[in-house]
Amino acid sequence: MAETQAQEAAVVADTLRRAHLADGVPWGRMAVLVRSAQRQLPTLRRALAAAGVPVVGIVFAAFALAAAFLNAAFDFCLGCHMYLFIQRIRPAA
Repeated sequence: MAETQAQEAAVVADTLRRAHLADGVPWGRMAVLVRSAQRQLPTLRRALAAAGVPVVGIVFAAFALAAAFLNAAFDFCLGCHMYLFIQRIRPAA
């Protein structure tokens, strides 16, 4: 086990990088869940960037997780409602 948060983040980053390079796992098929984004993300983001692991997907993954939660907990399809909203505001062709 890692003794510090930075060591733990480095292990996670190394594991992701190895999965991508050695096993051919696409970056888009990997995700990291954290208990506290405010406490853990800055350290994790630095470790991922240092290892050459893309970090752009963090925001998109958080959005997808929130949408999945809304769907599972409240039977509310955020994607469906966004699609209908975009259709309403889009100019007619």
